[in-house]
Amino acid sequence: MYFDDHPPPHFHVITRKNERVSVVIDTLVIQAGEADSRDTAEAFAWARENGAELRSRWQEVFRGRACEGDATDAESSEEKTMSETKAVRIAHVRYAGEYTLRLRWVNGKTMSVDLREPVHRLKGLRPLRDQGVFARAAKGEGGHSVIWPGEIDMGADRLWK
Repeated sequence: MYFDDHPPPHFHVITRKNERVSVVIDTLVIQAGEADSRDTAEAFAWARENGAELRSRWQEVFRGRACEGDATDAESSEEKTMSETKAVRIAHVRYAGEYTLRLRWVNGKTMSVDLREPVHRLKGLRPLRDQGVFARAAKGEGGHSVIWPGEIDMGADRLWK
């Protein structure tokens, strides 16, 4: 599960063969990616046993609540702002150069988002260090995310500033 992810509630599985799938928590149906069922069997068994915990964690994260500790007043204010923008979706994505995307939102706002820091910090975004791959950013289904080749995505809430 990624803490800047998008609906529907899901988790990600990466197999030993580096196959990647995204699995809907409530139905345990693969919503994106492909993998041999023999390689995902252990993850599905774990998810069946831990479904309640997965749903609970998703709700904590998606509602903007901290998973650990109490939020400060500043953090609470920031979380409120994020909660208020959950309905904001991406209308259009354009590569704007060196780790930057130009996003137009369905509410009419347009902004440039520099993703240099997360691309270089997060292991799951390593393939995006190649500008050719990064430049292939596109709007995800329903405008809830930006997607890249290789089943890489980033939720709209993470991109909204």
